[in-house]
Amino acid sequence: MEAAGVPRRRTFGEDENGERTISVGGGKGYEDWGGVSRKARRRSRMGAREEKKGRSIKRQRLIRQRDEYFQQHGGQLLSDMMKIDCNLEFTLYRQEDIEVATNDFDKNQIIGEGGQGTVYKGFIESIPVAIKRCKGMDESRRMEFGQELLILCRVNHDHVVKLLGCCLLFEVPILVYEFVPNKTLHDLLHGQDGRCYISLATRLRIAAESSQALGHLHSLARPILHGDVKSANILLGDNLIAKVADFGCSIIARMDEEALVAKGTVGYLDPEYLQSCKLTDKSDVYSFGVVLVELLTGKKPRCLVSVFQDAMKEGTVDELIDKEIIKEDDLEVIHQVAELTSRCLAMPGDKRPTMSQVAQELRRLTGLVRQRLDAAGELIALREVDRSFTRTIDSTSYTRSRTTEYFTLGITS
Repeated sequence: MEAAGVPRRRTFGEDENGERTISVGGGKGYEDWGGVSRKARRRSRMGAREEKKGRSIKRQRLIRQRDEYFQQHGGQLLSDMMKIDCNLEFTLYRQEDIEVATNDFDKNQIIGEGGQGTVYKGFIESIPVAIKRCKGMDESRRMEFGQELLILCRVNHDHVVKLLGCCLLFEVPILVYEFVPNKTLHDLLHGQDGRCYISLATRLRIAAESSQALGHLHSLARPILHGDVKSANILLGDNLIAKVADFGCSIIARMDEEALVAKGTVGYLDPEYLQSCKLTDKSDVYSFGVVLVELLTGKKPRCLVSVFQDAMKEGTVDELIDKEIIKEDDLEVIHQVAELTSRCLAMPGDKRPTMSQVAQELRRLTGLVRQRLDAAGELIALREVDRSFTRTIDSTSYTRSRTTEYFTLGITS
């Protein structure tokens, strides 16, 4: 202890390495302060500099990696073309936008999974969006991806989900779509909470609207093939208005190209596509035919096509039709829909109608049913049923779809 009234003394000196030291003490005792030597402070500063340098190198590496992904996905061409077309409503989102919106791709935010990728719900600038993380891309198509996205974003149809933008700074492309605040046709037909009554008129209208959307995509100057048509990819907006979703990762049609693997969802895949790995417009027609079987029978597409086609040949299809609609006064219309469905599933594929022909026939049949309802004074009641069903759906989220499987068929040389 220091003696009372004795002032503390500081002594400056050097250690064996020539470093200056400070010793302090009072009275007869001295105590070295080696911990505050310049050498220790120098070590501390050097450590801080090395840590800062390490962070800088890591940050530069991440920036280079993002730039490489951007170039690989055709981002530079996309950016240049966006500068030319100033009226284009398309956004290149930052990596941070996507990470924040999906909470770093949190599994709890998944609202759908399928052969083309995984879809998350998120918010960007307080606007709800559906964010799709594509499963992958053919290396030969990478550089043209940005240009093809511009074609996709120009698709403007009432029954096609709008593509808002993309992020090309990840290993796989990220697509951002408008968020449709209700469930899917799959939920409507096979919901876990029990089914609601779905009239024939409503089923036909949803089918007609969906087929119009697909027909529109097929009829563009550069046709867009969906590649994963299924009831889970038909979203239902207000009043059960249909919107076809999840068409972005299939991209633009190349009629002369074959993929290395067949991608899609088990139960909906065209057998010809499985064999050849060549996606065509008739592949989408086949998959839509499976959706029509779902609408007619109310059953999930598990070995459903062969059972349906056998029933059509044997004249026993009435036994498969959903009891909710077979009781209605539209048996002739139901038979015509079944016949159209069978043609969509025909083998070989060139016997199938085009998507535009399917849409035209479904519009005609929908009109026949609505005319009967209108004549009977039931059309207004039907509209109210559709509105009431929409109100029962939780508009804040989808039911997470776990009903699909990813299917690949490896091709060996």
